[in-house]
Amino acid sequence: MSRFAVIDVGTNSVKFHVAEKRADGTWNVCLDRAEVTRLGEGLEAAGGEFT
Repeated sequence: MSRFAVIDVGTNSVKFHVAEKRADGTWNVCLDRAEVTRLGEGLEAAGGEFT
């Protein structure tokens, strides 16, 4: 069984997914989580650049 992870870092949230691929080709989701981070908060006021 192989385990895979995906991390998606966006301007407002971070998503983290972990799944195992079984020998028969099906997937088992181990972890599926999202957190609001607001990394892009105030970005427009800063001229569109992170400071």
